[in-house]
Amino acid sequence: MLLHTSEINNMSKFMHKINSEYAMYYNYIEKDRVGSVYRDRYKSEPIYDERYLFKCINYIHRNPVKANIVPICEKYEYSSYNDYINKIGCAKKEILKKVFNNQNYMEVLNMHNKDLNLFLDIENENKIDDAINDYLEIKNQKLIQVLENESELKNLIIHIKSISNITYDEIQTKFNITRNRIANILK
Repeated sequence: MLLHTSEINNMSKFMHKINSEYAMYYNYIEKDRVGSVYRDRYKSEPIYDERYLFKCINYIHRNPVKANIVPICEKYEYSSYNDYINKIGCAKKEILKKVFNNQNYMEVLNMHNKDLNLFLDIENENKIDDAINDYLEIKNQKLIQVLENESELKNLIIHIKSISNITYDEIQTKFNITRNRIANILK
């Protein structure tokens, strides 16, 4: 869930209410069950800039696809994805006008047509992150170790390119390295 509040205590109260109500409902449905449903307390993280907000919206919308619940975002019935794409529902709510200034708000509403590339960039950034995590897990290394070793960095770049259609420019941006350095690494 992506929630907005001007007072963090409101968030805590809201989440406590949701978790309590759901636990009572779930325990009612599962007749022999009592107690909490969730193992841990909910986690929250503040969003301070628009880029991260877009990344969070994209992450939320892509979760059902990543979990293999549905083949594409549009098919998940509990998502607001179609609201954004069709400019209905939550995409028309006043809160978005408060979160964004008027110009950026219009860009959010028009993202399907005009600004879809912003979401694609974030999607590719997620693909890069997934590829990096895969590589680090396979190699049992930390990213700093890979970045400091030209041979390992070359293998990581090749790995990223092999599992997705990521461009060298996107890799360059992700690692904050120059195009010449990538060319030299790949020689």
